[in-house]
Amino acid sequence: ASPDSFTLVLVVVFSNKEKQMHQAKRKVPSALGVYVELNTINQSYDELRWMQHPSASDAASMKQWCDALALNWRMRKCRVGPFCTGHKGSQQLQTWVGSTHEVNTNEDLDDDVNAELWTEFIDQRNKGGKISSPKDISASSLYRHSDVVTNRAVHNAIPVKRISCRDSPIELIYG
Repeated sequence: ASPDSFTLVLVVVFSNKEKQMHQAKRKVPSALGVYVELNTINQSYDELRWMQHPSASDAASMKQWCDALALNWRMRKCRVGPFCTGHKGSQQLQTWVGSTHEVNTNEDLDDDVNAELWTEFIDQRNKGGKISSPKDISASSLYRHSDVVTNRAVHNAIPVKRISCRDSPIELIYG
């Protein structure tokens, strides 16, 4: 969803019953997914793109695939990571699974949109190379309209009593 529109994109994944029943005479995917754009004003929707997964079938693998598709969609819409380059090869990465981090704020946002950094990755990946991503994407790059609070306390399981916003004087105090 964007702050200036009333639409949001949902990712829906489900297992393929034909594959589960072992009645398929042809090779069919274990799971299917679809991007659905929902208009919250008139409640209409559009199916934007269908996806297939050859092996996801249990709840954990389906959730992981759904999360990966949602992250990929958000990176494409925000033009970060491999989608910041405008490189036509980035279109072949529609099923690429990246990862994010947010143990800091504003630390490496410039690298998330550094076309030189990501172009080499795209070229190697599309040549069939097993190259790892040059970096994890910062959640701050994906959600620019939100004040991002460091998650260091969450990662370290430290109780949070006070949360300050990055770009405003607002502070939440608990207790």
